[in-house]
Amino acid sequence: LLAGQAAKAETSTHHGNNRRAGYTDAVVPLNPRLLWTYAETHPPRQAWKEPNRELQYIDFDYATQVTIANGLMSFGSSADHTIRALDLGTGEQRWRFYTEGPVRFATAVEDHRVYVASDDGHAYALNLNDGTLLWKFRGGPSDGKLVGTAQMISHWPARSGVLVEGGRLDFTAGMWSRDGVFIYCLNAADGSVIWRNDTSGFHFTSLPHSSGLAGVAPQGYLALHQGRLYVPTGRGAPAYFDAETGEFLFYENGQGYKPHQ
Repeated sequence: LLAGQAAKAETSTHHGNNRRAGYTDAVVPLNPRLLWTYAETHPPRQAWKEPNRELQYIDFDYATQVTIANGLMSFGSSADHTIRALDLGTGEQRWRFYTEGPVRFATAVEDHRVYVASDDGHAYALNLNDGTLLWKFRGGPSDGKLVGTAQMISHWPARSGVLVEGGRLDFTAGMWSRDGVFIYCLNAADGSVIWRNDTSGFHFTSLPHSSGLAGVAPQGYLALHQGRLYVPTGRGAPAYFDAETGEFLFYENGQGYKPHQ
């Protein structure tokens, strides 16, 4: 961390806001001074290996992504499955929490709570001050596990992180049509369900090589704009839903499903 950055560099969500604008008005000092460094014991372990013959579009977990709020820097690990919080002034570790799978996306902070999603298929809410668990919510219908890139993950991994705004938390669970895909809006205070959409993963469509099930396969940071929740689908086009009700509004994959024109 560089001296002079912290005062204006606070961002309680990835890329500065839930539109993912990627902007901050923090000013880098003319003569920056290094305050501290932190070296992770284990480097990130990517969900997908680099392909041989095409550009890699699924790059959300190439590096550790941090959130800064209330004098703490919090981040997850896709290698040791932890959430850590460091003192912003000193770099000292204030607390550590273990999930049961890789953590591939940045935390989000609201009302002195840290929210995060894990490949174990759960969304978590932790106390910002000490890292104690406030609640966790399983997105899939069971605790079934499988091996993903040499690590144990849920059949319904949470591969879109969390999006928190106005006391509501959005997250996804699942990527494969055969298992089901679930989009959630939860009460951020207690993890209770406001709405759930499980209709987007099962659609018979024409594919480049055949015909079959090819619904929404969430992978990438969720975004919120003008009442719509945008769900990235890895290398495909994003789908979007009504953020208030969870209604499935649009998705197109080649000749895929279009619930609304």
